[in-house]
Amino acid sequence: ADAAAAPKKTIGQHIKTLLIAASVVAIVIGAVQTAPDPAATKPVIKAVPAAGGNVEVQWKKQSFTGVRIEVDRGNGQWVFLDFDTKPHYEDPTPPPAGAAVWRYRAIYLQGDQVFGQWSDPVTIAVRG
Repeated sequence: ADAAAAPKKTIGQHIKTLLIAASVVAIVIGAVQTAPDPAATKPVIKAVPAAGGNVEVQWKKQSFTGVRIEVDRGNGQWVFLDFDTKPHYEDPTPPPAGAAVWRYRAIYLQGDQVFGQWSDPVTIAVRG
């Protein structure tokens, strides 16, 4: 008699219950996604010629805020070049009068903090 007295759900109520359950499952699955491993995460970059003899450093953003880029202009010293949040980055430094080889490297930014490892250095021949 108790079962007969219980109100029956309408199709709309069943659908609403299923949609709520599906939303909860989607939220739980989204929360389980693993974060990138800082020991194994590094940008892949390329240095290519740009207009006026400048160099463009090409990179992919992935899920990061941006990259910190450093350059070695042939003296063996890595120096800070810039932070970039939109791929790709054009180095504004004019090429030298003679031939030179410049090296670039980058590391991801998560917010305003570096994340992961430095990219493999890339080299490019430049001439003014």
